[in-house]
Amino acid sequence: MSAHSHDQAGTHGHQHSHGHGHGHGHTHDGIDWATMIPDLQRDDAMSAAAHAEIARRLVAAIPAGTEATVLDIGAGAGGQSVAFARELLARGGGRLLIVDAVPPCSRSRSRR
Repeated sequence: MSAHSHDQAGTHGHQHSHGHGHGHGHTHDGIDWATMIPDLQRDDAMSAAAHAEIARRLVAAIPAGTEATVLDIGAGAGGQSVAFARELLARGGGRLLIVDAVPPCSRSRSRR
């Protein structure tokens, strides 16, 4: 992570608008996440076994007899979300809420 300084106005040395009326996600990390989708999908494919194990352990920790709800924030291309969905189905159902600031990432997940 690179060091940076704040000017007196607190603008981090750059200017940008905070308008959100165009349907674009808004992040402050300077990364164009939409262009990273192929890389994220490749990483998800290589990490599928780890994602499955994480989902298995976390969903198993949800008390029996309760409605299972999993919240995946910053879900990227959705590899971990897919693993959660599979575990919830194996458990008999539940709710999976997926949140991401970048709409193209959300669309990537909907195609799986």
